[in-house]
This record gives sequence, structure tokens and C-alpha cells, in this order.
Amino acid sequence: LKTIAHIFPQLLPAEADIDVPHDRSQQVAQQFETVVFDFPEAIDSLVSVRGYAKCPLFDAWEPKFRRDLKSAMSGGQWPQARLAAVRQSCTDDNRCQLCFMAPGTLVHRMVCPATQHHGGWQPPPAQCAEITGMISSAERQQLLGTRVCFAIKVRMPSKPPGGSFRWLLQPSENESVEGATWFIDGSLFDEAKRFARRTCFGIVVVRPQGSLLGFGQGVPP
Repeated sequence: LKTIAHIFPQLLPAEADIDVPHDRSQQVAQQFETVVFDFPEAIDSLVSVRGYAKCPLFDAWEPKFRRDLKSAMSGGQWPQARLAAVRQSCTDDNRCQLCFMAPGTLVHRMVCPATQHHGGWQPPPAQCAEITGMISSAERQQLLGTRVCFAIKVRMPSKPPGGSFRWLLQPSENESVEGATWFIDGSLFDEAKRFARRTCFGIVVVRPQGSLLGFGQGVPP
């Protein structure tokens, strides 16, 4: 991602696109970290040889387009305007060779009447439009439409320190815990999202008679 951002500096903004001030407990966080999401899983299944034959979000997708998608992302497909700009090129005509109505640029490819579907391209689903709508930069929007490169920067609460525990109700020092039952349970939140994974555990101590003796919570190492 750093290499791509070096070539296309407009890919990443200077400030975060999204600010998350609260943690899972809705408490205002004191420490934050910045995370960049580049959504590789969005196209991984399309460019992979064993990827999906159909794309549920784009009806016109076909497996034969995989090489075209890879080429567009890597800059392998030279538009006519770039070809004509090369000093030793075989042509000086920068017009689109399909419609001959405008310079053949990457941006023109999305609006070329010779290749555009009847009624226009299929619009993105609501969730995609919501995310891309947060991007006000025309350069970043253009990079998404021409190079399939898109990333957002999120400021979110840092992971809590591990190896900690605190009693919320500490057993009295004057009362023995002998014979008491200790219940220990742990949870992993947002396991599918590595950047958001948070683990915690809780301990409950119950007297032999069944009454509550103490309980606490912590974060494993």
C-alpha cells in the first residue's frame, strides 16, 4: 500500500476520513490510533483464478474480465491520450479510437458512448455509496473510478493494555474463599475484523450457599 500511495499520493488523505471517539462500552477513549483500510477483499474474489463466476454487486461481471481488471489496476492498459503523448509512438491522434468524440483518457472510458451500457453503468449498492460519499476529494474519486484504488483513513480508540484485571466487587479480606465457586469466561469481539479485535474476560466468585462474593473483569496478555 505504501508503494501505491507513493505513486498516487492522492490515495491517502492527510487527516482521517472517519473519527470514532468511543470504544465498545461507549466510553470516550483517551488514546487513539489511525488505521488505513484498502479493501483488498472487495476485488480478491474477482481477480483470483478460482474466484466467483458472478459478482452479486455487478450483474455484468464475467470471469473473462479478470485480466482486464488486473491490467487496469496496474496501468497496463494505455489510453489513447497517453499513447499519443509518447514521443516515439506510432500515432499522434489522442482521440478515443472507439467514439472519436473526445480525448481517450482513463476518465473518458467511464463515459464513452461506444462502450457504455444502455441506461448507464450499474450504480453501486447503498453501503458502497455511503462510504465513497464521505470522500470529497475529486482526485480520490477519480482514482477509484480509473485505477480501482480506494482507501480510507480511520481514527479509532487504541487497543486497551493487556495483562490487566480489576475487581468490581472485591471479596472481603475477612471472608475466606475456601469452598467458593469461581466462574471464568472470556470473549473475543469482532473476530472477523483483525484491526478491531478486542478480547476480555470476567471472573465471578460465588459462596457455597449461592450468594455473590465478588466479580471482576480484565484483558488477557
